Amino acid sequence: KPVATVDFLSARGLAAYDLVAATVASHDSRRPITPPVVSAQADRSFSRTTTIRVLDDHGKPITGALLGGYAGVEIAKQLLGYRHTTGDWFALIAPVGIMLGRVGCVLHGCCLGRVCEASWFAVHDATGVARWPAAQVELLFNAAMLIVALLLRGKKVLPGQHFHIYLMAYGAFRFVHEFWRETPQILGPISGYQIAALALVAVGAIRFRQRRQFDLG
Repeated sequence: KPVATVDFLSARGLAAYDLVAATVASHDSRRPITPPVVSAQADRSFSRTTTIRVLDDHGKPITGALLGGYAGVEIAKQLLGYRHTTGDWFALIAPVGIMLGRVGCVLHGCCLGRVCEASWFAVHDATGVARWPAAQVELLFNAAMLIVALLLRGKKVLPGQHFHIYLMAYGAFRFVHEFWRETPQILGPISGYQIAALALVAVGAIRFRQRRQFDLG
């Protein structure tokens, strides 16, 4: 449902705006914590749109949420005049959030993989059919990316680039992994999630390059 998806991106973007504003305020007492108009819009978006309409959208696309959230953060930083990097924190927050979501998928039995032969790695749906463990694999991928982000942060490698690395890695993973997930295909064998995944890779690569050029002066 396109409207629900767009509204979900808007809600995530507005929530990201509030999060960045609160982060800025915690480091700079001269700035307000959150613009009241934006906060009110975010509250209305979550209470009316996300709860009622997106929950009916079967899956609340993570790829779209990452794109919308990233756009919201960048817009918020521009409007607030905040010039410090925030992405390294999101490289820790995003995989943890997705992992928690996938735990819910495992417990609820949703976001299923394609039907496959019964094997040691297969999971069974409510009807007993063997399927690819899609939610479990994505949970493990994000756990691995969390470890990578922690190592990069601990060793101070590529500061300011961690979330760009995560976007590229998750987008590439999700594009490939979609071939084993039970999702609607809209362009031959390609699903809408895969198109969004390619957008994640593109955004991550572009922003990585821009950040690299900025650091090199």
